[in-house]
Amino acid sequence: MNPDTDPDDARRYLREALAQIGVPMKHASELVGKSHAYIQQYLERGIPKWLPEPIRAALVTAYGLDADRLRPPPAKLHQRFDIHSQQFNQFRHDPHAVEVVELFTGLDERSRLVVVELMRRLGHRSENGAAAA
Repeated sequence: MNPDTDPDDARRYLREALAQIGVPMKHASELVGKSHAYIQQYLERGIPKWLPEPIRAALVTAYGLDADRLRPPPAKLHQRFDIHSQQFNQFRHDPHAVEVVELFTGLDERSRLVVVELMRRLGHRSENGAAAA
């Protein structure tokens, strides 16, 4: 994985790779099951900032692209999820939650998002007196 990848580098790489193999942006968009303008909007307007994993995987598989050059850098993940931050303080005194947080550090970004959302919802349910059994 290239830790120096930024959104502009990823877009530049994709634009050059598609041009080199002669694939129109419209065809790449349709290949990934999106509207004909999806890849153009990504390349020209930066929307989305990073291509979602299923889109990147489809492009890599179909066109033999370098997945690492399209992937967000790992630093983005660590900035968003710091187990020593306020985000996790409410869970530190619950032994079951501590176990989850310890496992959390080994998860991929998508799994971390799911865990955070589940913990948020469970905490919200407990505060409202509707705790699970």
